[in-house]
Amino acid sequence: MPLGAHSDERNPRTWRTGVTGFPAIMGVFPPNVMPEEILSNHPERLRAVLVSAANPLRSYADTTAYEDAFRALDLLVVMDVAFTETASLAHYVLPAASAFEKWEGTFFSWTFPEVFFQMRRPVVEPEGEVLEEGEILTRLADKLGLLPEIPETLYQAASGDRMNYGAQLLAFARPVTE
Repeated sequence: MPLGAHSDERNPRTWRTGVTGFPAIMGVFPPNVMPEEILSNHPERLRAVLVSAANPLRSYADTTAYEDAFRALDLLVVMDVAFTETASLAHYVLPAASAFEKWEGTFFSWTFPEVFFQMRRPVVEPEGEVLEEGEILTRLADKLGLLPEIPETLYQAASGDRMNYGAQLLAFARPVTE
């Protein structure tokens, strides 16, 4: 069973990194190309990074290259529950809620069909100004003008039948293709 999307590096439409031209593997770029993508003099080099719930400075090979690269970024933003080594280099640290402070869903694919999804409620009240990562990303997207205007018909459909709402939501979210 495939664990990710197939990436055909022979296909000219397959995305590649801007500087090294490295293709995605199963839909994901290998993290160890990132320092070179940042430290290059290429005009399309990586200049900003948003790190969510990760510590690249201690998780990937060649941590020194990562430290040099992250120091060279125009913008480094970290969303995490802990002040990590990566957060210590960030221009902005956005405190994320822990798993105990937010609603969380987990898929259990190895136990399907007995259990395939579990929804967990928060067990403690959040302290300080932490937010769930989805809320942080939605607020950033909104401030950047990336969120589309939601049509009134979708709001109306949300108060009715779930199947109709789901169909209208999918139609609204479907990418426009030429």
